[in-house]
Amino acid sequence: VYHKRPGEVSRFEGELYDMRSDPSETSNLWMHPDYVQVKTRLLGRMLNWMMENEWRTSGSRGGERFRQSVMKEYGNERQ
Repeated sequence: VYHKRPGEVSRFEGELYDMRSDPSETSNLWMHPDYVQVKTRLLGRMLNWMMENEWRTSGSRGGERFRQSVMKEYGNERQ
């Protein structure tokens, strides 16, 4: 959980580290332009996982047809 400091502008900022070259997690690559595609792919996978798990645990909300497409995409990403 992150909290902004007094006087800071609130904005979403995450953390992204290259665990092979930076195992101590000292260089946050979240805002680095070379990692935009990696960040986008990971955020998409996280969103798909969150939607799939919400539907699985919350019951039917009319999303069963969409769930299959989400799971297909999520499965493709995992391969």
